[in-house]
Amino acid sequence: MADDPDLIARLRATTPPLQELFRRPADARAGTDDLPAVRAARAAGARRTLPAGQQARRAALEAQARAAGFASTADAIDATRTGRTRLHRSTRHH
Repeated sequence: MADDPDLIARLRATTPPLQELFRRPADARAGTDDLPAVRAARAAGARRTLPAGQQARRAALEAQARAAGFASTADAIDATRTGRTRLHRSTRHH
């Protein structure tokens, strides 16, 4: 770059717009969606990441239920179903 100060300007001029740079990989992925190897790889990834996401959501729900004064998410759900008010919440733990 020190030898060619105009290099950056030329590179910028030939670089496609940002939208195009994002669109190309999405189009390429769409073209391979039906390939068995791709589907298998994505399924394997989902088997690893989905349980972690579910666990994080469960933990967040438990924290919200406890912050609202319930003993657990199950207790909050039970209170909603039975129409118990704040004063009648159970203190039992699951």
